[in-house]
Amino acid sequence: MKKIFYIVMILQPIIDVLTSLMVRFYPNIASIGQLLRAIILVAVFLFITFKTTNRRRDYSIILVLIVFSLLYLYNQYFILRNPIFLEFSAILKFNYFILLTMGFIEFLKLKLIDKSDIEKVLFINALIIFSILLISIVTKTSFFSYSYEQKGVIGWFFSANEIGVIIFLLMSVIFHKLMDKAVYLILFFLMFYIFIQIGTKVSVYGLLLPPIILLIFLLRKKNNIKEIIKVGSVFLLSGLLILFSKTIVRDFSKLNNPVVNDTILNKTNAILSGRLEFLKMIGNKFINSPINVFLLGLGHQENGVLLKGVEMDFFDILFNFGIFGFLIYLVFTLIVFKEAIFNIFKKDTSLEKYTFSVTLIIGMSIGILIGHVYLAPAVSTYLALISGYVFLREDNLKEK
Repeated sequence: MKKIFYIVMILQPIIDVLTSLMVRFYPNIASIGQLLRAIILVAVFLFITFKTTNRRRDYSIILVLIVFSLLYLYNQYFILRNPIFLEFSAILKFNYFILLTMGFIEFLKLKLIDKSDIEKVLFINALIIFSILLISIVTKTSFFSYSYEQKGVIGWFFSANEIGVIIFLLMSVIFHKLMDKAVYLILFFLMFYIFIQIGTKVSVYGLLLPPIILLIFLLRKKNNIKEIIKVGSVFLLSGLLILFSKTIVRDFSKLNNPVVNDTILNKTNAILSGRLEFLKMIGNKFINSPINVFLLGLGHQENGVLLKGVEMDFFDILFNFGIFGFLIYLVFTLIVFKEAIFNIFKKDTSLEKYTFSVTLIIGMSIGILIGHVYLAPAVSTYLALISGYVFLREDNLKEK
């Protein structure tokens, strides 16, 4: 099982690249990422069904998910008359984060994997993503983060926001390991510099959070001044790297140009205004919809036309999957949130548990406010792994 875990997790960045290329160049064909992640979801579902250590809890959750999924698909296909393929794909994404979190909890409880396996996988994946971005930049084959303005680079990945959140999650949980040796520290700055070239707010500001998270933990302990100074210095150097990055300097320099500045402000206001107007429009449509739509959602298409999302996960879940779907996610998210908060304020929490817990809360908050987390399997895979780690007590996480 451990080998399968390593293979599946380390393949995630490769799957993301293949999915990106297929979506860009063969948009009418189901991507390899969709197929592989559907297989992963089924495998995890079967594992939980037959190997769970808490049948009453897990069977109850699975029953709720199955009943809701069937009702959702019935409503979309037989009542709203929407094509089934897109809605089937959507309900798989809906279940992905919840089932994977449950699966990772069971893997850890049964000691099929341990915390060192999780940390190794996350470190390896950070290196793979770094390598992909570096090669694409050197070969000048990278896609732009913002294609309409030809800004930022995302390697061969598809979404700047998704890869930005993934990088934040990975760097946050492995940062303390990168502080152990000088060679790792050099690697951190190399990775940091390449990652901020993505140019999104999540990728830039998110990369400043790992040293802050570690610094707060060290300040709470008040017994390692040398480490506090070291991490504080890394934070300051990271800030300088951002200031002297060509991508960041080029964008900030435009703010000194009144004409460009006004244009940027107008565009920003237009985007925000447009999003709020869309939120208001779809919100009114949802509230005034028939009871079956109110409870089970609008779905993702209307008369064969793809519906645009709000790009704030909890609103998208509410509108697309209805009150029932929203409540399922709300309850599950609150349970995981509660566990993470418990770990943060627990006096004897280990550095690893603290780091994972803070990272989880920030990651889940990004999903609520910005999107591209809960319903994006590329991101929710990592969020589920971190959730599984956080959800267990310290004595369950001891390495074999």
